[in-house]
Amino acid sequence: MEQFGTLARQAAQRLGPDHRDTLRARLERAEMWAMSGHPLVAADELRQVVGDTARVCGRDDADTLRARHSLAHARALAEDVPGALVEFEQVLCDFQRELGDEAPETLGARSFLALWWGAAGDTAGAITALEQLVADREELLGRDHPELFWARHNLAAYRGRSGDTAGAVSAYEDLFADRERVLGPDHTDTLANRAEHAYWLRESGRNTEALFALERLVVDMERVLGTCHIELFGVQRSLAWCWEEAGDTAGSVLAHRQQLDDVRGAFGPDHAQTAEAAVTLTHALIGRGRELRDGSRTPPSDPERRTAMPEETSQPRPARLEQALACFNEARGLTDPEESPGVYGIILHDIADTYRDAHDLKEAVEHFRQAVSYKQQADNPSDLATTMTALANTLVAMGERTEAREVLEQLAAEVPKIGDTERRAAVLHNMALTYEELGRMGVERAYADAVSACRAVLALIDGASDPGWYASVLKDMGDVYDAQDMLPQAHAAYEEAVRYTRRIESTSTSLITVLIALGRTSRRLGKREGETTVSGDGAAVNGARFAAAPSQPRGASPDALSDAAPTP
Repeated sequence: MEQFGTLARQAAQRLGPDHRDTLRARLERAEMWAMSGHPLVAADELRQVVGDTARVCGRDDADTLRARHSLAHARALAEDVPGALVEFEQVLCDFQRELGDEAPETLGARSFLALWWGAAGDTAGAITALEQLVADREELLGRDHPELFWARHNLAAYRGRSGDTAGAVSAYEDLFADRERVLGPDHTDTLANRAEHAYWLRESGRNTEALFALERLVVDMERVLGTCHIELFGVQRSLAWCWEEAGDTAGSVLAHRQQLDDVRGAFGPDHAQTAEAAVTLTHALIGRGRELRDGSRTPPSDPERRTAMPEETSQPRPARLEQALACFNEARGLTDPEESPGVYGIILHDIADTYRDAHDLKEAVEHFRQAVSYKQQADNPSDLATTMTALANTLVAMGERTEAREVLEQLAAEVPKIGDTERRAAVLHNMALTYEELGRMGVERAYADAVSACRAVLALIDGASDPGWYASVLKDMGDVYDAQDMLPQAHAAYEEAVRYTRRIESTSTSLITVLIALGRTSRRLGKREGETTVSGDGAAVNGARFAAAPSQPRGASPDALSDAAPTP
């Protein structure tokens, strides 16, 4: 970049600021800013170059049109895609008028316009434009021209993005054969072709083949391009993702960590590539930490409802949990809480979850509190609800009834902000179960709040389409009534739960659980032993006594509920 700046200054001193070569040197420097990951800087300089070139050479001069085209590209890279598309379309018309349809500049403008149409979401439009461009370039330039190869390259990519991943793989295989024959195996275009081919192998589910292809490609790119080339970094990142998808999360973390070190060394700490490498490493660390933490759970459980065990802080934490904490804390160190409060809150939640699994409830609560404070700064009420629910349940496990109640009241204010109806209902269901636990601990009006939350859930879900969930909520509501000795209300809720449970296939365990509760309530209401008001096969318990299994919240593993064994 300094060399381009020096060239532009020397040209201005020797030739004058308005000389065409001076203007071209300034244009090339601005284009390099865009290519090196600084599109906003590039756009500012290009606006000045466009104005000066138009003033000196004329608005329709080829150099002015090229500068306008580069400005449109910089705007697109700076995420002003709508404005860039307008400029691309105008520049294309001007290229066609001034230089003709067959000029390289015109064909290049068509290529960029097609690519940014695709980036804006118009995949079909991009494919149509690229198909026309391939035909025109082949007619004008011949079958073996590198520019035709790039048109075929981009067309294959957008076919893959349209869902035809197998077609993309096949197209890149054909294109690789042509590029290797014409350009040679070590040409940068041939190497780029291999990278895309590996990407679409992975996207089409052929992950093992993609791994082998990327491992060979990394070796060849290091030999040809060196160890600090930007294209090599992209391939290394793809290889790390392939390892992760293959289940080697530890290897993926090592690869992402090495890449961050390499990118930081090549571009510095403030470059966009460095920031992107830090983000990918952060996600890899979170995934690895969760794998380490969750691998110690038997069986896996609902992260919002998981019951915290009594504190055992005197016991050393298992090695897997220590390793998980190390991953999460490294991810935390890579994340700016001011720029990404939501991600920072997610990491804090994972740390809290790990402490909870280690039975260190004080540390868990402290990190859940911090997670809530950061997630409140992000615009994701559903994710915030996850942490607030976990905080409330951990406080309940610690016996902190007052703060748990306060957290639930704050959560109630967040629930209406959750856009997805099913997710909103799931949060309310979990709140109901937590209120029920507070009721058992003697918290005033907690049972009433549990019933209100259950009723809110029933108003949101459809019993016809999801009878299992509907029945589960009715069963939980019956349990709350039963705990208050409100037997008629409990009986009615259990009856409805039985009715909806019968609509589910293979529900013997769930049905028995509800029938037990209904039978016990019936007996307590003074009915004959073994008799229920429910009609139909299997409605009577006929004297057999069963140990009732606990109710399961939404999202809990169905395997956690086992057939209750009859007792004599």
